[in-house]
Amino acid sequence: MIDILKNLSNDDAGTYYRLTEDAYFHLDPVTTPFMNLGIWPAKNILVAQHDLVREVLAFAESSSAFRLGSKFTLLEIGPGWGGGQQVIRERWPDVVYHGLNCSKRQIEYAQIITEGSQNTHFHLGFAEDLESWPKVRIDMAIGIESVLHVTDKKLLYSRLRAHGVNQITLAEILVEDQAVVNSNPLFRPSLRNTASLDQYKSDFIAAGFHDVSHVDISTRVFPGWAEALAAVEPGKFKGNSRILRQFCSSYSKIAALAESGKIKYVLINAGVNS
Repeated sequence: MIDILKNLSNDDAGTYYRLTEDAYFHLDPVTTPFMNLGIWPAKNILVAQHDLVREVLAFAESSSAFRLGSKFTLLEIGPGWGGGQQVIRERWPDVVYHGLNCSKRQIEYAQIITEGSQNTHFHLGFAEDLESWPKVRIDMAIGIESVLHVTDKKLLYSRLRAHGVNQITLAEILVEDQAVVNSNPLFRPSLRNTASLDQYKSDFIAAGFHDVSHVDISTRVFPGWAEALAAVEPGKFKGNSRILRQFCSSYSKIAALAESGKIKYVLINAGVNS
């Protein structure tokens, strides 16, 4: 049997997500508009994913750089199927929202579930491609398990700063020991471009974001996610069963590596000193 994810080339994160987007979508029996690992404990995957976005937004507000105006402009990098926009709108109802996504299918679905929502815009393209960015000043950027795929993070942060961004808030899978990625073919497509916490901080500071803070929530993410995947019944799963098996295998390994601190799940705020 072909191991779908193992056969991807090292730099093919885009293909990885095209192959896995349906699997993420069907992890919850009623489908889920999120593509994150969730925060646990929770009664199901959908609730866990919703709660993770809420946690990210609350953490964003804890930054000394956070300035919530009556109508500030937010860029979400990698919004997946659009679920994050709805949670963001619950907390910040007047936000002008822009989502940047490399998947046309996900954008089309996101536009359906957010139909009627004011000041909501989706853009097709990669974070590295300036031509796909909204042609407006951006006040704040958020990325949930998305910036880890960007090769030159310092360049991305510098471009965001030049676009007017004063705060970046991320939820990221970090790798403190790159050898664990290099030695596991299942990890490489999605984790080959992530980095250590020190490297993230260094890149932020080099790009002009000197107010950097973080919180490690690994124990509230990886074990619960691995258990939730293991509990998905293959006979009822509407996505690709081979990908589900590979999800289960890779995330059980990641949960074990997280126990030793080699892989982390971290929320990061990076702001411009006022």
